[in-house]
Amino acid sequence: HLAHELARPKQLPRRSRLSGLYRAAWASVGAVGTRRPAPTRPSNPTRVAVVRLGHLGDQLLLDPLVSGLRDTYPEAALDVVVDDPAHVPPWMLRRRSVTYHTLHVRSGDGWARPGAGALKASLGALKRAWAAAQPGMIVFADPIDTDSIAYFAEAIVHLAPAAWRVGLTAGALPAGLLDRIVQVESSVAHETVRMAALAHAAGVASATPRLPTVPDARTARTAPRHVRIAIHMGASTPVRRWAGRRYAELAQRLHTDMDAEVVLVGSQAERDEVDLAFGEGASSYVIDRVGRTSLDELPALLRSCDAFVGNDSFPFHLAVACGLPSVVLIGPGAPRYYAYPLGDVTVVRHPLVCSPRHGEECPYMVTCPHAACMQAIRTDDVVRAVLRKLPGQPDRSRSS
Repeated sequence: HLAHELARPKQLPRRSRLSGLYRAAWASVGAVGTRRPAPTRPSNPTRVAVVRLGHLGDQLLLDPLVSGLRDTYPEAALDVVVDDPAHVPPWMLRRRSVTYHTLHVRSGDGWARPGAGALKASLGALKRAWAAAQPGMIVFADPIDTDSIAYFAEAIVHLAPAAWRVGLTAGALPAGLLDRIVQVESSVAHETVRMAALAHAAGVASATPRLPTVPDARTARTAPRHVRIAIHMGASTPVRRWAGRRYAELAQRLHTDMDAEVVLVGSQAERDEVDLAFGEGASSYVIDRVGRTSLDELPALLRSCDAFVGNDSFPFHLAVACGLPSVVLIGPGAPRYYAYPLGDVTVVRHPLVCSPRHGEECPYMVTCPHAACMQAIRTDDVVRAVLRKLPGQPDRSRSS
């Protein structure tokens, strides 16, 4: 491992190289005097740990893997390690058969530095939680394809060195980090496919791609009623967002062409953006629920609608899990990643010369300064996609 770090390109930033050597030294010291049994998957582990660092959508799509492990190892304690409990849907947190632990891996807008106080404290709390019985199996649900993710994985392995480890990766790994590697290209395979492959490697016999389970609390619907379409304007990064004014134009078109009501969903953090796009006094056909609907109430609100339109975000994944016909707008993302093997999803995009091909990931997925491919999506194309989701509705759309 140390040799691997020393051989890294000299042009890398000094901080990155020192961080890599620090991680390598920690892993090496942790391995001294540690003897592991043959790396075979345990048939009846007393504790299983799943590690998933991500936002609400990532945690929602983890549900089939966690449920499969719970059914396969009913007697084992099942732990899920996340970076923030606020990123976990509340109905998942309430499961009595699963214990959630927090690993503070983020600092501001980036990853926490090695040795950061909050990170060390959370590792100490995790060590104490595992003092009576360490995990016999650790499942890493994040692709270990960056230095930061590898560092956090090594830190967790250091707490349970005897555990059998399985995880996803699309690239090279530090030696000895995983006992079973699930090689799945993240930009090609959808998340449900990746979680099914990981569950199968972890011993889940009936591991097939599944949608997350969402509480079935429905909102009463009165008839007659307008077609109701949910819209979410937000996304985790700016390059994944269609402009707010375009969503306002879309809402007006849906009302004009389909006589539809538009339900705006989102968090309080998106309130200013919605006010700027729609104005503080929204039109009569707009039902504004941004910042006024809890995560527990959101599934019922979505199920009261006939279709969903939005960017790559938690409400999009939740809408698909709720069985809602959905239209997702993507720019720099890989098209195949959004092609749910289950569910009724249409991808709308406007590829440019720099856009990724069918099975590729955009190299500027996070750093693109303008996201021209996202803003090039035409309102007419989105309206047509919605009309195809609702074939019984009259098409009064304008020709492009």
